[in-house]
Amino acid sequence: MDNVARLEILTYDGTRAWAGRWTQEELADRIDAGGGLGALCARLREIRDRYADQIRERYPDIPRRVSGYNLDSLLGAEFDLAGLVVGSEGTLATVLHAEIDLVLVVPAAAMLALGYDDIAAAADAVPEIIAHCRPMQLEAIGGELVHFMREEGQFLESVAMLPQGNSWLMVQFGGDTNEEADTQLHELLAALGKSTSDDDVAVSDDPEQEQRMLKAREAGLGVTAHPPDMPESWEGWEDSAVSANAVGDYLRDLLALFQRYGYERPALYGHFGHGCVHIRMPFRLKNGPGLTTFREFLFSAADLVTSHGVWTVSEERGGPEFWED
Repeated sequence: MDNVARLEILTYDGTRAWAGRWTQEELADRIDAGGGLGALCARLREIRDRYADQIRERYPDIPRRVSGYNLDSLLGAEFDLAGLVVGSEGTLATVLHAEIDLVLVVPAAAMLALGYDDIAAAADAVPEIIAHCRPMQLEAIGGELVHFMREEGQFLESVAMLPQGNSWLMVQFGGDTNEEADTQLHELLAALGKSTSDDDVAVSDDPEQEQRMLKAREAGLGVTAHPPDMPESWEGWEDSAVSANAVGDYLRDLLALFQRYGYERPALYGHFGHGCVHIRMPFRLKNGPGLTTFREFLFSAADLVTSHGVWTVSEERGGPEFWED
């Protein structure tokens, strides 16, 4: 979303065009030029103008919002049609080509792994961490995911690197030098009242070792697809996201919802620094009763995730302001 400059799209009626970021004058020129793209832009401008106030009020100000229609990208100084398409997953148009902005590779990195009693406790620690630093990555691994790795004999070397705990956060820092990255790591440890000698702490500034540690997080999709002695699992509630400050409360409610619908052994992981949760579940999608239950679950899960509100930064007050709708 943040790094897409332009997309070449093909719409269902055969219109093929480049969608990008345009000033209001450039948007007007494209509408005046007519054709398929002009007609599309005219309709989108009408939707934007009609619902602008609701979009500003209701769209969540959270960092991880990539699955949906980004109508707020049509507001502001630039009309970002490419931004609208990002996250729509083919339901608005087929993407033929993408032009993206590149970012520099950070020369040095350091990794901190922290152990917790459960996945919700790990999520509860996220607000304090991001209050003290801005890591390159803040990833979470749930205990059930690691259990599947051990059962399947996969990524055992990565699992062995994790510190004591039943769920984990992996915090990666970057800098121009190893010393700069290490300094950020130790400053966070001090702020958390922890040290490298603690049983629930593991650190590394070796790039190869860090990549092996991250494999435990990256293994999620594969090891949860066909876990031993369980029905086939599905992505049915994948990429749900809230504010990073609300992930702990959201996960406790989500786990209770899974229990209510009889969905057992959820393997949770995700980008907790961005409030994003990954999961696969044995949703039983190959029979009628299972589909009926799944449909009911989706409505309940949608109500749940939107009930957790969002955090916004108030320039006047200089801090986070919480509001619910």
